[in-house]
Amino acid sequence: MKVHSKEIALPELMRRVGRLDQIAGVRLLELADGGGRGSRILDFRTAAGLRFEVLVDRGFDIGGCDYRGIPIAWQSAVGPSAPWFAEQGGLGWLRNFGGGLLTTCGFEHTLFPAEEDGSRFAYAANDTVTFGLHGRISNRPARLSGYGMATVDGRDVLWAEAEVEQAAVYGEALRLTRRIQVAIDGSAIAIVDRVVNFGYAVTPTMVLYHINLGYPLVDEGAQVVMDVEFARAGDGTSPPAGYLTVDAPSPLAPEQGFEHTLVPDSRGWASAALHNERLGIGFKESHDQATLPYNLLWRQLRDGMYVIGLEPCSVPIEGRISAPGVGVPFNLAPGDAREYRVTLEVYPV
Repeated sequence: MKVHSKEIALPELMRRVGRLDQIAGVRLLELADGGGRGSRILDFRTAAGLRFEVLVDRGFDIGGCDYRGIPIAWQSAVGPSAPWFAEQGGLGWLRNFGGGLLTTCGFEHTLFPAEEDGSRFAYAANDTVTFGLHGRISNRPARLSGYGMATVDGRDVLWAEAEVEQAAVYGEALRLTRRIQVAIDGSAIAIVDRVVNFGYAVTPTMVLYHINLGYPLVDEGAQVVMDVEFARAGDGTSPPAGYLTVDAPSPLAPEQGFEHTLVPDSRGWASAALHNERLGIGFKESHDQATLPYNLLWRQLRDGMYVIGLEPCSVPIEGRISAPGVGVPFNLAPGDAREYRVTLEVYPV
């Protein structure tokens, strides 16, 4: 491994420190004040200078993140907030959206509020069922399976694993098993998700990885970089010129969303990045395109809401209200599972 520009094997490193925690580690903490009081956090630190928080009680998502003291993740005005403050109807999801590096959206719904014929729901057979913005999973607490250090494929890593369940009477019964892993000397966070239907009925599922980048990584002149096969704006038109370049914040900057189909590499993975030449670092998300065929770009450069979102997802930008035959949610039969893989990496430019 590399520790402060020096290559050193773990046994040699341990000759020089009393505990590995001096260099890298993961520890379980609990917030003691404010809106997040009572919420558990796993605090990760690597020898490369990457630090991030796993929000155990918020879908096992990732909150704050910095690299060598430089903030990477965008934080909203909401701040740390416990799951019991969630408001599910309409746009209520925004009331408990603290930002952070990763917010998972799903699994019964993603994107804009929508309605669906209630025929598949026993309690609403002659009615409609409503879905609020971005679903429920990010406001569900996890059952922590374990965390610590391990050697995986000959490499020393920090890891954590948990289960998060989302279920309703007569509705979905979905269980997420998530593993988060990073090399002790690394700056790339590997996320492996397995979603299983543990219920009795076929269940439509969808997912969106809401990856939120903020200042100073997001700043005037920073550039979104991706290998695009197809692109369109949220209204179906072609994206405007320059939409991949970050502008200075403005009180009139509109919220914009763009959908992309990206060109995968030889493994079938696609990626999107944000380069900041002035800062000397970039951030890249990579994902298995077989289960996440769409990539959305959230561009919100308004004063006080200065954020770029890179969002691999399983459905198009319209979400549940897509045109017939387009972006049909993936149906999970009882006992079946679907796996999603995403990597989040900070790198020198």
